[in-house]
Amino acid sequence: MKAMVISDIHGGIKYLEEALSKFMEEKADRLLILGDFAGYFSSSSDYEVAEALNKIADKMCAVRGNCDSERFEEMLNFGLMDIRSINLNKNIITLTHGHLYNKYNLPEYCGDIFISGHTHYGMIDKQQTRIFANPGSISRPRNGSQRSYLIIDENKIILKNLEGQVLVEENIND
Repeated sequence: MKAMVISDIHGGIKYLEEALSKFMEEKADRLLILGDFAGYFSSSSDYEVAEALNKIADKMCAVRGNCDSERFEEMLNFGLMDIRSINLNKNIITLTHGHLYNKYNLPEYCGDIFISGHTHYGMIDKQQTRIFANPGSISRPRNGSQRSYLIIDENKIILKNLEGQVLVEENIND
């Protein structure tokens, strides 16, 4: 199974549409979203983001970000939690936004792969038996980084920019 991971949309419907095109192009089975769907200030683009994601809710798994209001969550046809662990290709993946838990403040239970957003900076860091990753932001990258996402398949975790260029990759099963 192949999964695509995005984070920190912040109401950027144009970039979400680009990411959804990449989701189809990558032939991913699941879309994992790490929160901050809504913009910093409520706008009509929040409704467009919710509408676009509701159409593919059956292919998604998502967590809540620190900018996601109850009002925004009411627009969604799927539920949000602060943290989730899922099984993907014999690995346990822990998903969270990053404002409550991160690689320096891990939850009590943490999977083989820990993925968080929030920083708007994409990265992959393998430390002993655990991989830490952040897809960056698809709409508002920071620190000179690029708009980016992660791909996870049976063998690798890959950070790519929205143009599809590989930025970093790491073997999962080593």
